[in-house]
Amino acid sequence: MIGPNGQEQVYATPDGNACLQVSQTECTTAVQQKCGDNARADVIVDNKGKTNQVICYPVNGAPVRIVDPAGEDTITTDNGSVVVLDNTDDGTDLKGNVSLGGNDVVLYGQGSGVSVIGGSLRAEGNNATVRGVTVQGPVTLEGNNSNLLLCVIYGDVVLASNNNVIANCTIFGKVMSRGNNNFIYNSRIEGGVESEGQNLLCDNNIAFADANDDKVIADNELGAPVTCGPANTASEKGIKGSN
Repeated sequence: MIGPNGQEQVYATPDGNACLQVSQTECTTAVQQKCGDNARADVIVDNKGKTNQVICYPVNGAPVRIVDPAGEDTITTDNGSVVVLDNTDDGTDLKGNVSLGGNDVVLYGQGSGVSVIGGSLRAEGNNATVRGVTVQGPVTLEGNNSNLLLCVIYGDVVLASNNNVIANCTIFGKVMSRGNNNFIYNSRIEGGVESEGQNLLCDNNIAFADANDDKVIADNELGAPVTCGPANTASEKGIKGSN
């Protein structure tokens, strides 16, 4: 479960009609309904304790590839591929630009502190999920119904399609939503948000300015809530401690 302020909790998925207690106010069966019994899933819970999104992961039958600790230049994926980055803090795991081809692809990192992509990341198909990585270049989600979770992105993020989700990420560039019905939740964004599509929903996001460019966000570098509209300049963000 992914809650406000980056909180993560791990639960066993209930079976049948048993519910998962995601907050003091809500018990949900959405995981089984969407993903099936014994599924692996991320449940995104908003700051009111309500289930906002359920993101399913394949359990059986998916081709899984584990990227070795030595690091590789790039990867190739097909429909339904699952790529797992190692949990060793050994520098860049994928050194080049990464394109995830095919639909229903999962790129699963072990946390943004240890799972690192040295170039850009492009998810070409529908239903892609990228979780728990640092991307040192820009990110583009080209397909519909894709997810970017618990990530750190040094460049811009482009949502080129519809029904995509960004949750609990730190983004040093700007977010450009060009499709419809995209959702940005509980993320820290330095470059602001621009929307060319319709029905963009922003909830619980905050601006920051990394004044010393150390890619570490101190409390006095945090600013005002991020609005969904034209990108703000750093001076317009109300950064704490700035004049």
